Formats: sequence, C-alpha cells, structure tokens
Amino acid sequence: MIRLDALQAPGKSASRTNTGLVLYLSGFRVYRDLGHPRSFGLAHHPDILLRVTDAVEILIGNNGADHVSINISRQDPKGWYGAEIQVRCNGLAGNIKGSFLKGELSRFAEEIRHLHRDLSGTARLQPLEPNITLTLMGDGKGHVAVRGIARNDFARNAVLTFEFTIDQTYLTGIADSLTAVDPA
Repeated sequence: MIRLDALQAPGKSASRTNTGLVLYLSGFRVYRDLGHPRSFGLAHHPDILLRVTDAVEILIGNNGADHVSINISRQDPKGWYGAEIQVRCNGLAGNIKGSFLKGELSRFAEEIRHLHRDLSGTARLQPLEPNITLTLMGDGKGHVAVRGIARNDFARNAVLTFEFTIDQTYLTGIADSLTAVDPA
C-alpha cells in the first residue's frame, strides 16, 4: 500500500488539477486520481506508466502498438506474484497468466539498468515459471530489441514468439516499474 503523504517529500512540489493531485519527485511525475482514492501513478516517460491500484502494470513498448504488458495483481505469502500478461506484436496478440518469484523482476530491473548504462549487452527475464521469457538486447546505438516467448499451457506446444524494437529511453522507466513491484 502506498500512502500519498509518504510520497510527498520535503522540498518537492505538488499541484492540484481538475482530475487529481500531481507531485514531482526526483524527475518523476506522480499523480493521484481523486475520483479513485486507491489509485496512484508514476510516469518517467510518456509511454511508460506504473499504476499502483489493486494491480500494477509494467509496460514494455507502446500501448496500442507492439508491447508486453505485465499486470501484477497479487503477491502470495510464499513470495509469488500473480500476473496477467499481454503480448502484442505485428498484429498478433495473446493474453496469458504467469507467476514470478520474489526477486526475479528486481534482477531483471538491475540487468536493464546495466543495459541502459552501456547501451549494449543483454537483459534477460527467465522466470522459474516460464510463461513468458524476455530478452532485451542493445545495439550500442540506442536501439533495443525485445525478444520473447509467451506460452499459456506447458502441456501444449502453443507458443507466441515475438520481437520488436524500443528506444533506450524506455529502459529507465521499465526498470523503475519492475523495482517498484519487486523491491530488492
């Protein structure tokens, strides 16, 4: 649970809009929709959004275009995060359920931070329950290939293999979203 007063640090600015409260913290725009008292959002890049309500969305790519959306809805007492995952690439789309063990998303976030720093290299999400696997590869010029495999049922051999490209400016927001869900 995130409390609004915990988000507003001394010396940080806040403003009210017709739809909510907007705070500015360390380069992030944090907003609260006053019509939904449990909703908060954290935006670092216009196309990357972390929403903390009953579910948290991690968006890799552009919503409405090629993307992977991971909606974390809960964490059980044993450290597993339940997720609804949507993959959209080149006109194909699929929805699957997945699970991530505590630490898997934060490790992926750390690898993404290294990729952002170096602009080359690889960041991999290879969870113990591999309903989705992701590989982000930098070319050293600011382009990042997102490659992955999504599968809903391990007993069947139906998989969606996909690849699309994002700009390196997305990486910080993706890593921040992952860390917010699964702090190290």
